[in-house]
Amino acid sequence: MTQYTIYGRKRCGYCDKAKALLEAHGLPFKYIDIEEDATALEWFINQGFETVPQVFQNNLLVGGYDALEAKFLEHPQPHLEPPLVAHAHDRPA
Repeated sequence: MTQYTIYGRKRCGYCDKAKALLEAHGLPFKYIDIEEDATALEWFINQGFETVPQVFQNNLLVGGYDALEAKFLEHPQPHLEPPLVAHAHDRPA
C-alpha cells in the first residue's frame, strides 16, 4: 500500500494544503512536524531541505506541494503510479 509522509511545520499553508489533498483522495499519510521533532529537524536540515512541506511517497521524494498537486493532475489515481523522483531519503528512526 502506498504511504505518504509530509514533513512540515505549524502555520504553513502549503503543509495544510498537502494534508487536505491527500485526505480528499483518501490516501494515508504520516505528518511530521519538524518544529516538534528534533531528530526529524536535524535529518531535514542534513538533507539540504530549506522549505516545507516536503512530501515523500514510500520513502521516495515527491517534492513540495506544487509537485504533489502536479502528480494528482497527471495521474488521477496517484497511489497506482510510480513516484516522480526516485531518490530515497532514509530518515533515522
